[in-house]
Amino acid sequence: TALPITQTIRPFLTMNGPSLFELATLLLGFGSKYIWASSEETEKHLEMGKQLLGQGQYQDALSHYHAAVDGDPDNYMAHFRRATVYLAIGRSKSALPDLAKVLELKPDFTQARFQRANVLLKQGKLDEAKEDYERVLEVDPGNEESKAHLESMKSLEEAIEAAKQFKEGGDAESAIQWLTKPIETSPWDPKLRKIGRA
Repeated sequence: TALPITQTIRPFLTMNGPSLFELATLLLGFGSKYIWASSEETEKHLEMGKQLLGQGQYQDALSHYHAAVDGDPDNYMAHFRRATVYLAIGRSKSALPDLAKVLELKPDFTQARFQRANVLLKQGKLDEAKEDYERVLEVDPGNEESKAHLESMKSLEEAIEAAKQFKEGGDAESAIQWLTKPIETSPWDPKLRKIGRA
């Protein structure tokens, strides 16, 4: 059984006081124990979350991933798996901060960058999505999905511009026709719905 920290330190508190080396060594020892315990708990939560996610128990998995992130905020995998659950339950906006944190901690994690690009594309943030897809291709030149998204973006931008022009010219029907593909690609972009309104 571990002794309280005051009892463990007491033998060092001699009349002349502990040396700086003794105190530093002792406190570093305590720190490493707490870090080890925290890391072990985080891994347990990650494993439990993975199992529950595989069983389709998203909310329970999410609870474990919350605990993993709280236990180790710098664990990029904890953030990524929580983002994965958010995406699975349709909470894409909640996933974006976690994906951003993953890329802050591990900039070369292309899977997280690709997932963020997909969310940004659905939100209609084409420039940001394009940047992420391009960075994915820098690391993974054979990523066909990123290539396909990039190739489709130019036609999307042209379609949106055409819809705006038809709307300004009073041809709402043609504007709606031009918006069909952009809305399919970026269903969470409120600007597109606004253009399509009569």
